[in-house]
Amino acid sequence: MDDTTAPKIEYGVTPPEVMASMAGLDFVRAIFESKLPAPPIMQTIEPFDSTAEPGVVVIHSTPGFRHYNPIGLVHGGYAATLLDSAMGLAVHTMLPAGTGYTTLEFKISFIKGMTREYRDRWPPKSGH
Repeated sequence: MDDTTAPKIEYGVTPPEVMASMAGLDFVRAIFESKLPAPPIMQTIEPFDSTAEPGVVVIHSTPGFRHYNPIGLVHGGYAATLLDSAMGLAVHTMLPAGTGYTTLEFKISFIKGMTREYRDRWPPKSGH
C-alpha cells in the first residue's frame, strides 16, 4: 500500500518546564520536526517545510480561500500572523534555555495585495 498522506500534526502548548529546559534553537527545531506540538495558531496559516537556524526562521505557507477578505485579496492578518510567527521564532532561536520572548509591537506596511497565486517566503533575520 502506498501511504502518501502527510503526517498528522499535533497542536498544543508545550509545558513551560519543557520549554525552559531547552535552548531556543532546539525548541524551535523540535516544533518543526513534530517532536513537540505545533502552536495552535499554526492551524490558521498551515505552514510547511519550515526551517530554523540561529537567528533565522523560514516559514512557507500558501493562503487558502478561507484567508480571503471581501475584496478578493488575502486578509492582511494572514501576512501579519506569518510575520509575527517567523520574527518571534527567529528571536527564540537565539535564546538560551530558561528564557523566553513575546511580541510587544510590530508595524507592517503592505505594498501589494496578496493572492493565492502570489506567494512568498517569510525569512526574517533577528537583528537583536
